[in-house]
Amino acid sequence: IKNPKASNPPQAGLRHDKKADYGEEVVEEKFGGDAEAGTGRRFIAPNPASMLDFEGTEMLLIPEKHDVEEILTDEKTEQAIEKEATEEAHHLSPKDVLKELRLNEKTFPVTALEGDWL
Repeated sequence: IKNPKASNPPQAGLRHDKKADYGEEVVEEKFGGDAEAGTGRRFIAPNPASMLDFEGTEMLLIPEKHDVEEILTDEKTEQAIEKEATEEAHHLSPKDVLKELRLNEKTFPVTALEGDWL
């Protein structure tokens, strides 16, 4: 997760007014302070994951060193992913999905999400 106090390279990242507002206490505790002032880190691991819940959170994604296709096509992994998706599908309503994706029901009808998902 990117420190909201850290600057962005030109043409990258969110404008200052769109960045996550974790509050000074969280920035100090998690990032160690203001990265631009030289007292904090620019990025941290998403721990706790609840930091991802803030609107405007910026992330740096680092590709996996291992063969991702091999990992994803592993039969046990595939079965585990399918089981988790099936269980989660029973708990989420189409309205829950729209809410989580921050989509407007008038623009994106709930009926578009109904049916069987494979």
